[in-house]
Amino acid sequence: MNGLGLLYNNGSGVKLDKKKAERLFRMAADRGDADAQCNLGAFFHSEERVEEGFRYFALAADQGYTYAESNLGLCRLGVVKSDKKAAKIWMRAVELGDVDAMVELGELYYAGLGVKLDKKKAERLYRAAADRGDALAQSNIGAFLHSEKKLEEAFRYYALAANQGYTSAEHNLGVYCSYGAGTEVDLGKARYWFERAAAKGFQPAIESIARLDAQDARRVMSWREKKLEYETRMARARGKKLDTLKTCTICGADKAKACKGCGTTAYCSTDCQRIDWRDRGHRKLGLVKSDKKAAKIWKRAVALGDVEAMNNLGTLYDNGSGVKLDKKKAERLYRAAADRGDAFAQNNLGALLDTEKKFEEAFRYYTLAANQGETFAENSLGCCYLWGEGTEVDVGKARYWFERAAAKGHEKARGNLAELNAQLGNVSAMVRLAELYNEGLGVKLDKKKAERLYRTAADRGHAVAQANLGFLLDSVKKHEEAFRYYALAAEQGFTLAEACLGICYRDGDGTEVDLGKSRYWFERAAAKGNELGDVDAMESLAEMYGKGLGVKLDKKKAERLYRTAADRGSAFAQNRIACLLDLEKRMEEAFRYYALAADQGATFAENSLGCCYRDGEGTEVDLGKARYWFERAAAKGDEPAIEALARLEAQI
Repeated sequence: MNGLGLLYNNGSGVKLDKKKAERLFRMAADRGDADAQCNLGAFFHSEERVEEGFRYFALAADQGYTYAESNLGLCRLGVVKSDKKAAKIWMRAVELGDVDAMVELGELYYAGLGVKLDKKKAERLYRAAADRGDALAQSNIGAFLHSEKKLEEAFRYYALAANQGYTSAEHNLGVYCSYGAGTEVDLGKARYWFERAAAKGFQPAIESIARLDAQDARRVMSWREKKLEYETRMARARGKKLDTLKTCTICGADKAKACKGCGTTAYCSTDCQRIDWRDRGHRKLGLVKSDKKAAKIWKRAVALGDVEAMNNLGTLYDNGSGVKLDKKKAERLYRAAADRGDAFAQNNLGALLDTEKKFEEAFRYYTLAANQGETFAENSLGCCYLWGEGTEVDVGKARYWFERAAAKGHEKARGNLAELNAQLGNVSAMVRLAELYNEGLGVKLDKKKAERLYRTAADRGHAVAQANLGFLLDSVKKHEEAFRYYALAAEQGFTLAEACLGICYRDGDGTEVDLGKSRYWFERAAAKGNELGDVDAMESLAEMYGKGLGVKLDKKKAERLYRTAADRGSAFAQNRIACLLDLEKRMEEAFRYYALAADQGATFAENSLGCCYRDGEGTEVDLGKARYWFERAAAKGDEPAIEALARLEAQI
């Protein structure tokens, strides 16, 4: 009954009939089928029958159905309108071991939304999710440990997230390798991780590569040209129309077109990923450095009946790497390994058959691999169930397999799951999906889709969505609308939005200049203490007191505020304090703050630190270190640093 209800609900193989779908869902739900109860809850949400939807989600949740617990936690429609209620339900989902719930509840504790602000509890929740393979949680734990100077452990968590393709973690791992933080200095590895992140357009990684390449002024100019070419190429690419989107089965839209009804897009099973031989660690041994040599080695191993070699050689023929492209030979090798039980080969064979539209056979091999815990196959199997490729449409099973892959940190599975949840009306899932589209993480970058999702969640009262929508609108110069959403989030006590509202009143962005209101919002945010946005507010308040803007001029108060922000890790504040101390000739203390800011990549501080080492101010003369810091600043186009570097070269 539940499966047939899904077919009528989606119009898959039968004529679309929502009433018949509801009757079938209800019959199965009233007999205690948790999956049907959850589907009926989703159906009622889509029909805006909120209270009925909530009741059926609750019935499924009472049976321990994890996804229904998640729906209850995410739901702020009509029945669950507060972060407090959401937090309670997330707690129940966490008790059932739901990894996404751990991350979501961690975010509530971190931001103090619906619960008392508790960074330690947030850390414990992130750590629990990280230890279950969640890449976002692993990266967050890395950031926590970095702030506590536990660099070796931070390095370990960044490595876990980076190895799953989490972009910011890849960059952070490169930074650690380049400075020897938590590991030995290894510029080769640093470059590898920077290049992985830069290949996805991650700007800090591009700048980090520039710093590695900075040896002299001519090299800097060469990098500037490369960066300009890259930015031009990206601008052209983003200007092209994307015509490969495929929509969900929830609303029954045609797969070849974007859905006008819900405006959302799911992946199809052709987004599967094949496991390449390099992913299995062979290149890490340093023994096989080229695909041609690898092919020779694998051929000998295949002749001896080595199953792993069959899969590895298959990937080379599949991609035309080191051998002539030969899909038939690749298929024979994959099949030989797959029929001997190799999960990687089963997944790769499924992917190959998928591209040839042999969906039933592809589905069979994905199932074999997924049942062995192969993550890529789990995601692809979820897509098969979502689209009905090689099997009947079953949204419940699609969700199950996406959850299994997402729990291990698979980015595309997380995107698929967030997409599915968003289509079912889950507000927090909409926010997470919007973040993915806004940053291009695991999905194609799509600012318009991000805006639609943020707007839907924001209009339902989600503070983070309201603030994020404000940022997005600000970036396209829609200041009046951005101001309105900042105000909504700030009224709910979201610290970062309070700081942004202070800036709007100070600069007249989207409203009239009102320095009194500006100070009020900055003070509200700054008073929170060690929250996201409070440091920005302190810096802004310090500027007001330092210049006498809307308040009585008070240099000492400005310095105290800058110092507080600096001690909380703000590179901007560290640099400002250093400048103040520099003017007062308190060079040893100035040097210390320049060093703190420079270590975080503040360009002006890097140049100033170079001057300190060159002139022996606050430290001993060290021309080698002076050159290093000038090169770091020069790589980012800092003209004083480029000039200082040229003079230093002439001096040496």
